[in-house]
Amino acid sequence: MADRSDDASESLLFRIEIAAVADCRAIAEVHSKAVIAAYPEVLPPEIFDPEFVAPDKMETECRALFDSFGANDTQLKAVVGDTVVGIGTCGDDTQLNQDGTGYIQRVYVDPEWWGRGVGTALVNRAMELLAERGYLQAALQVLENNKKARAFYEKRGWRYEQTVRVKSLVKS
Repeated sequence: MADRSDDASESLLFRIEIAAVADCRAIAEVHSKAVIAAYPEVLPPEIFDPEFVAPDKMETECRALFDSFGANDTQLKAVVGDTVVGIGTCGDDTQLNQDGTGYIQRVYVDPEWWGRGVGTALVNRAMELLAERGYLQAALQVLENNKKARAFYEKRGWRYEQTVRVKSLVKS
């Protein structure tokens, strides 16, 4: 995900808004397009299956995500006219369990809009929302071999920490 956030004229073409459940189909389509364009470079062909991210499946996942949202969770969308061209989610980080840590996830941009500042605007707005809600820091997760995404975040001051999150499957 290359980015030209220094090109102010590009950012005038889109706006960042809070999404609603009614946006799930458009969110799903952006998610699907972005993963299909980016992940063949990230995942081996025997693992990557474009059907796994088909818009119908992503729409169902989006609706479930909204159902699971807590008070501090927000789905953002980048919009050009009436068209969603980027998405991102921010809110509580229930996995790290660190006080004062918010989470940014599911940042995807329609490949036709890569390099136009959409990803930067989504991440910046997510960080603003987290700060407004009292979070002191933000965390995110990127696959280790997703070099484009890592470069995107590292260019913006994020640092890579090889952290593996483990969740127990044994009920205590």
